[in-house]
Amino acid sequence: MADTVLVIGVEQLSRIVDYTDRNTCVLFGDGAGAAVLRPCAPEQGILSVSIHSDGVLGDLLEIPAGGSLRPASHETVNERGHFIRMKGKELFKVAVRGMEESLRIALEPRGTCSRGPRSRRSRTRPISGSSTPCASGSASRPTR
Repeated sequence: MADTVLVIGVEQLSRIVDYTDRNTCVLFGDGAGAAVLRPCAPEQGILSVSIHSDGVLGDLLEIPAGGSLRPASHETVNERGHFIRMKGKELFKVAVRGMEESLRIALEPRGTCSRGPRSRRSRTRPISGSSTPCASGSASRPTR
């Protein structure tokens, strides 16, 4: 088994962004990131993760055509159905609530989550990939 692993992620959204839609073209683009992971001492490295997805709200951010439900046709191309569409105000509200919940879940096992107002001296400390020997060389840079 390997002691060191390189994890690479790439996302190419430029092909499905409608550059005439100002609501989406300023938010979505291509990006990539990488991290080097290796074993480390307890209480170092990745301490907690919280990732969630819910398809029930899929209509808030979608590509309405091009899949099996509405295959590509002259009609779907003419109505620009192969590009990202977003209901921004509704999605923002859901995203803010979801991020707060996900953050609380990620911090709870560490005993660093508080439901009350935060003081200037927070009990939490940021986990920086560059400050621990377990995540050397992590990088992420969006491109357009």
